[in-house]
Amino acid sequence: HRRIVSPIAAMIRPMEGDLGMSFDSDSVRTTYDAWGDVVNPETAVVSENKSLYSQTVRDWGYDCPELATDVLVRALSSRGAISQIDRTHGLRMLDVGCADGLQAESLCTAGVLRQNDFSSNSMEGMDLSPKLLRRAMESGGYKNLICDDLNRCDFGETDVATARFANNAFHVTFCVGVLTYVDPLAYAERDEDKPDARKRKNPLRELARVTSRLVIFTCRTDMCEAWEAIADEMVLDSTWTQLEKKKVPYLPKNKTYTDKGVEAKIYAYVVTSGVDEYSASS
Repeated sequence: HRRIVSPIAAMIRPMEGDLGMSFDSDSVRTTYDAWGDVVNPETAVVSENKSLYSQTVRDWGYDCPELATDVLVRALSSRGAISQIDRTHGLRMLDVGCADGLQAESLCTAGVLRQNDFSSNSMEGMDLSPKLLRRAMESGGYKNLICDDLNRCDFGETDVATARFANNAFHVTFCVGVLTYVDPLAYAERDEDKPDARKRKNPLRELARVTSRLVIFTCRTDMCEAWEAIADEMVLDSTWTQLEKKKVPYLPKNKTYTDKGVEAKIYAYVVTSGVDEYSASS
């Protein structure tokens, strides 16, 4: 007889294995879609706003969204790096790889966002998982949500996931827990072995392009070297300046990662070429 694996076990296993090293968007989408439906096995109650994804990563001690929110709050403080930002029409933010809305939840808790109230500050979200986007929509933390894939950062302006956004469309962009699934070498800007790669739109450059002030992103320590090289190159060409870089816990309660010494790094960069076009034209 064929052994039947419970749906929850089938969902959790990839996250405890090698999926984190996968750049195959279809595999990532399939797994995260499976995490988009929430059924508590003990109560069989479907949660309106929480997915199995957020429940599980929280159990594993994941708090990178809160750490990213802390970076923003410090930057907005009276002596912060972007304290002089023009917020006449509210703070506009983008959450790339928003999943079911953990970043928005954190910002709401910190008072930066208000649930279902976009009259001042607001945030848009993008993710490749339709099911997790439905959970994000239910959370009330996003003004607009888009289903797209940061890996779709290929030849031509219209083949870039973020092409829909104007230059400097957002004051702040978050990309938390996402670069794990994007191949940095595919978009290397100086790769003599892959001359065509230099024609591609680099994801970090795209995040800087659509952002007028601050880009905050994270990456696992076992995968961050190439991304740091790209970010450093952008410092050298004056695209942005580094505000923060520090090592933080990744999934401290998941032995699969802690036994391998896998942590995360959080990065924050102030975009030096950014101009708040929206406020300037208002």
